[in-house]
Amino acid sequence: MEATEPAAESAAALIEDFIRIVGSVTSDDSGFNRHVDLFDAGYLDSLSLVSLTTYIEETFLVTLTEDDLFDPAFTTIAGMARMITTRSAESPQSS
Repeated sequence: MEATEPAAESAAALIEDFIRIVGSVTSDDSGFNRHVDLFDAGYLDSLSLVSLTTYIEETFLVTLTEDDLFDPAFTTIAGMARMITTRSAESPQSS
C-alpha cells in the first residue's frame, strides 16, 4: 500500500489545516498532533464534527457512514487520513 502513503500524507495535511481553523488551534499548541485523540483532547466537539464530516466528504469525494464516525481510527488525523485514502483507493471512481 505504499502508493497510498503520499495520498494519506496529503489528506492528513488538509484535515489538520481544517481542524486548526475550526478548532482555533494555534501553531504553538504542543498537544496538537496527528495522533492525538481530537475529541478527548477537546479539539473537536459534536458541532465541529458536522463541519469536519462535510469537509471530508466534499474534499475527498467519499461518503462517511455512521460506523466510520464511531470507528476509533476516526478520532485522530492520521486515522482519518488512512480511512479516506483506503476508501478512495477502493472506489471505482478513483483515478
